Amino acid sequence: MPISLIEAAISGRTAVVTDVGGNTEIIVDNETGFVACAPTPHSFSEALERAWKRKEEWEEMGIKLNNNTKTKYNASQTL
Repeated sequence: MPISLIEAAISGRTAVVTDVGGNTEIIVDNETGFVACAPTPHSFSEALERAWKRKEEWEEMGIKLNNNTKTKYNASQTL
């Protein structure tokens, strides 16, 4: 699982990710971020387009991602 993705989540930032390496354990497509269905330029481009069309929701999605991450990865449970 990418540390940078967890850092973004804790910072309240949403993300556009591919469905590899544990990314979808953190990002819920269209709720807390955007998931490209495959690690290809076409799929990632489609996910970026969806994200851009919903840019007004990024702050709300980031807050939800932050809350979900804090609940799922409580520091006392992971240390």
